Amino acid sequence: FGATHSEVATVQINLANCLHNRGRDKEALNILLPALGVMESSGNPNDPDLAITLIGLANIYSDTEEFGKAKSNLERARSIIE
Repeated sequence: FGATHSEVATVQINLANCLHNRGRDKEALNILLPALGVMESSGNPNDPDLAITLIGLANIYSDTEEFGKAKSNLERARSIIE
């Protein structure tokens, strides 16, 4: 497995969620954004797991008061779910 493997991305997303839950949002973003890129490039653009990841990203942006970024990620997740 390498840094661009989907299973590695999944582990990184889980780690980012743990970091976010501990209030370490900058570290979470540094891990989550590249992992999201892997998901986007290697998977189905309508994958529910992608929507869940986008919601997690939106939560981080909301907690860091980057509401525009939070909204755009939530809207993107919504379009996948619907």
